[in-house]
Amino acid sequence: MNVARFNGLGRGNYSTVDEFSPAVDAAGNYTTPAAGVAYGPATYSWSYQGNAVNPLHSENISGAHRLPNGNTLLCSGTVGLFLEVTTAGDIVWKYICPVEKSGILTQGDTLPNDPARLGEKLNSVFRITRYPPDYAGFTGRDLTPGDFVEKYRTDVSAVPQSDAVAVLGPNRPNPLGSVTDIPFTLARAGYVQLTVYDLLGRRVASVFDGWAEAGTHFARFDAQHADGAAAPGAYIAVLRCGEHIGRRVMLRGSSGSAAR
Repeated sequence: MNVARFNGLGRGNYSTVDEFSPAVDAAGNYTTPAAGVAYGPATYSWSYQGNAVNPLHSENISGAHRLPNGNTLLCSGTVGLFLEVTTAGDIVWKYICPVEKSGILTQGDTLPNDPARLGEKLNSVFRITRYPPDYAGFTGRDLTPGDFVEKYRTDVSAVPQSDAVAVLGPNRPNPLGSVTDIPFTLARAGYVQLTVYDLLGRRVASVFDGWAEAGTHFARFDAQHADGAAAPGAYIAVLRCGEHIGRRVMLRGSSGSAAR
């Protein structure tokens, strides 16, 4: 049985998610190694550490578990960071908890530091769990998407661009019906990929893939003619330009028409 775990306490400035296969007997019980022999295995089956662009560090209250699609869901607890990563270490989506003790933050706000714990934030989260759409607890529940958890700016020009090569703006309309326009602004010309994924990390549509000049552009997402099924629910628009990655959540209403 494969086991995933999150660690990092006392290691300085990084954490890892490590998967290993412990030795078990035919009955599934852990085996005891011979005297003087370390408990195995000697290596990990899989490990994720993060990198300079997307660092991963949390000393406690964190976790990870394997999803049915083979990806791994991570919670970096002390900074309120959620990630879904593939077996190759690619980030499918990233979300930062926008709620702290004083209330809900606006996208782009600086997260407040925890005055009692160096390096930790006040938006800390103990753990996260993903439930499949057919989870029994959802039976009889109204799962119509509602408002965003976080507040967000409505004008792309209101987002600071001094430290970003590209900025992904909120799509309009949202929730969307058949089509929606997704704005992105480039500080300088570059190769851009704008892709839409569902919440299982499957690609739904390639909205833009090519060279774009500096300035604001609008890419149209046609939900009815997407590569994959674009049923009512939540989707993630991912903008890639060089090392910059931007993400936004989009909602498609159950009526097939945009909300007014």
